[in-house]
Amino acid sequence: MSQRRRLFIYCLTLSAASILASCAAPESKPIPALAKYIEVDFSKFTKELFFDEYNEQYVKLDCIYKGTGIKPVGGLPADQYLNLSVGSPTEEYADRITVVIPKNIAGIVSSLNYSGKIRIYGQARAITVTYSDTGVKKEKLFIVADYIEKL
Repeated sequence: MSQRRRLFIYCLTLSAASILASCAAPESKPIPALAKYIEVDFSKFTKELFFDEYNEQYVKLDCIYKGTGIKPVGGLPADQYLNLSVGSPTEEYADRITVVIPKNIAGIVSSLNYSGKIRIYGQARAITVTYSDTGVKKEKLFIVADYIEKL
């Protein structure tokens, strides 16, 4: 095969890949580079005082894996998302945070160990929680994960 023909095929392949990459679903939004996520302290993330500061922000959070849940929070479809429960890496009895991950990146969950350290990159979102024992409603943050890594 001539070099000219190989160059043509290479350019054609790059063009096709570029076209396919630009055909994302209209509801998908660009995910920032991992370096653009703001690092958040676990205990600050769970405090009401910082709710407005973190709501709708892309955050990076170090935590420990505490298990999986069944139904995702925030009205996200159960056939596309999975719940995780995470805890503080430094405080044993701190509040837990719910993390919702798309099933297409949930493969890492099977390799996580209970109380294993992980880092979550994702968007903080608000949800209203009603406590069954008191009926009190409270706004809390949860995270829709874009990426999870073991530490």
